[in-house]
Amino acid sequence: LTPEVEYLIGSLMVPLFFTIGPILAHFNVVYMMRRAGKAKGFGLHLLWKTLGLFSLIFFISLCSSFLEPFRCNRHPNGLSTLQSSHGVLCDFTGTHLTLCLIGGLVCLLPITYLALSCWIILVELPKRVRVADVAFLR
Repeated sequence: LTPEVEYLIGSLMVPLFFTIGPILAHFNVVYMMRRAGKAKGFGLHLLWKTLGLFSLIFFISLCSSFLEPFRCNRHPNGLSTLQSSHGVLCDFTGTHLTLCLIGGLVCLLPITYLALSCWIILVELPKRVRVADVAFLR
């Protein structure tokens, strides 16, 4: 495997598993509840809570793996290589440039989560508290 593919697999498989798993489980439970005649809606707020919890739990480890292309070891001969892949020179050309671009784009995932969390806490929460939206506060 190329370093780019290894990086994508290593950094995106954990978030993918922790996203797909709850989604499949949620829709399976909704399907079973609807068959039993007990569910009226999809209960997407519960799915969002679960995905938010997993994002919170894995935030630091995800950020660490996403920033892997920017961690380099300096060698006595003056060259630097990636800590995770010693065959890739840290010179922002070729493979290293591709890894840095992928890492920068993938860093948008936790940044988006952080921005969304701040928006909910700073903008939406005060509005919902003022109108006593109990469903939102749960």
